[in-house]
Amino acid sequence: MFKNYLRIQPPAIQLLILLSFWSVLQILFYSALPTVVKLVSGIQFADFNKFFAEEIYKYPSLLIGLNATGAIFMFLLPAIIFAYLADPEPRAYLGLVKPNKPVQIVLIILLSLALIPVITIIGSWIKQLNLGDYSNKLDEQRNKVIQSYLISGSVTKMLTNVFFIALIPAVCEELFFRGVVQRFAHTWFKKWWISIGISGLVFAAFHASISEFVPILMAGLILGWVYYITGSLWLSILLHLLNNGLQVVLAYFASGSQDFENFDKQAISLLSTFAIALVAMIVLIIRLIKNKTPLPNNWTVVHTETDERAEIQ
Repeated sequence: MFKNYLRIQPPAIQLLILLSFWSVLQILFYSALPTVVKLVSGIQFADFNKFFAEEIYKYPSLLIGLNATGAIFMFLLPAIIFAYLADPEPRAYLGLVKPNKPVQIVLIILLSLALIPVITIIGSWIKQLNLGDYSNKLDEQRNKVIQSYLISGSVTKMLTNVFFIALIPAVCEELFFRGVVQRFAHTWFKKWWISIGISGLVFAAFHASISEFVPILMAGLILGWVYYITGSLWLSILLHLLNNGLQVVLAYFASGSQDFENFDKQAISLLSTFAIALVAMIVLIIRLIKNKTPLPNNWTVVHTETDERAEIQ
């Protein structure tokens, strides 16, 4: 379609183009937001801010729909548009290639089971700290969101939540943060641990939570490392999906006797669970290293003559 692709341009120019796409898509999304809210809820523009601060939690379908649509406009569309303009093979550019070893899929599934208790317990410990009024306000808003649509009343609702809360964010966020941001970071810094760290930090910052910053950062670092060590974004998408999806399922089964927040707080005393899960994580990480098919050293946003998709021996 294009005679020349963006990868012949300097990284700074490519980043500027990416940010331009991202900005235009955000303007389109937020410009349409008042009209959509008015059609669904009847809220007038003058009451828009109050509605989002106090009333939107009464409209769980609207809330979940806006969150999913926001993820598409904020992460999915910028990544896809940029990849199609940057490279003649956009799917491979974004890392959407088949895993090289089937055992990696099994290890990722097991890793997700170990990751959830580790992150949940660390998050519970951090919440016991006094992080200030602003942090408490953010947590209060998060709890309202959880109460409005995460705790399901039926299996159908639970499956709907898995789709909107787990699948859509997993695909959108991995394409953007690992498929694009991590590639840009590696282009400039050349060190894998730096590029993974930068993508993880940006990932955590976009979630706008103080009390959950550390566990989200941990998840981001592991997701970035999984992409690096396997060379397949499908596996980081799978891990992201399982991490979010299993929490939705746990919330569904916990909702019959207690709310999700109480379920979350029970993790504080589960030191043995934390230790077992942490050891399991370490073992699984070692197994993934032994079965690694990592991204190449010349993985970059700039075109190179070497076939960068070749497996490093």
